[in-house]
Amino acid sequence: MSKKWWFSDYDGTILLDSSEGIYKQDLDFINKWIRNNNNFVIASGRNRDDLKNILKTNNLIYNYLITNNGAMVHDKNDKVILHKTISLEVRKDILKLINKWKDKVGIQLLFGNESLTVSCIKNKRKDVEPNQMVELHWLKVNNLSLNFESKVLNDKNLDTIKFYSYLEDLDCIEKDFAIIKNTRYMQTYYFVLELTNKEASKLDGIKEIQKIFNIKENDIYVSGDGENDIEMLEAFQNSFVVSSGNKKALKAGKHVIDSISDIKKYVEE
Repeated sequence: MSKKWWFSDYDGTILLDSSEGIYKQDLDFINKWIRNNNNFVIASGRNRDDLKNILKTNNLIYNYLITNNGAMVHDKNDKVILHKTISLEVRKDILKLINKWKDKVGIQLLFGNESLTVSCIKNKRKDVEPNQMVELHWLKVNNLSLNFESKVLNDKNLDTIKFYSYLEDLDCIEKDFAIIKNTRYMQTYYFVLELTNKEASKLDGIKEIQKIFNIKENDIYVSGDGENDIEMLEAFQNSFVVSSGNKKALKAGKHVIDSISDIKKYVEE
């Protein structure tokens, strides 16, 4: 019997409740999956170092990591298998965009495994609905990087730009993102918009691993819950979406589950 490959989102899929950690039955299922000589890959919007620290805390074993929403793929020894960056040709336009929104939204840049926070919300908005999550994490942030312009223009490793915004500003930010060539943007959380290389996605990361190991379609299992999981959920027959997930993701997944341990009902032993 051929090896099975399971690609799973982390936040909202493996980790359903951040206050409780990974449920025991889910962790047991992951460990059994690996003991049965199958491969387990985590696909996340987080960068590698952030994700690895979380996985270490939860004693979670993996074979590969797809990070930065598919812009990077690493093996378990941190070797970079794939890195899709944002073209240098559009960096001036990106810098204009950052300077336009700087001080109005939280802005984080990902350069491979390095993250840089360059902007925060300077003043609490009184003309819009309060957003506790945005204000808790992005209102008057300390330790901002002030010398970021050169890195935006010249650092070849820039692969992701994250905007953390009041909901009322998202449409305007989205319109600004849309005019930057050879990029794609997506709303990865209800107050987060991300800009990446147009060919960077979790699905692209999966396809890269599939190509390397010549994996058959029916040996691939995917699980997720959010908008950045939709492409991979639609692409494979063995796709599982968590019942608490995004409405669009719920339509994309072939099977709806309450937690990842429910996948065992669909796996041939």
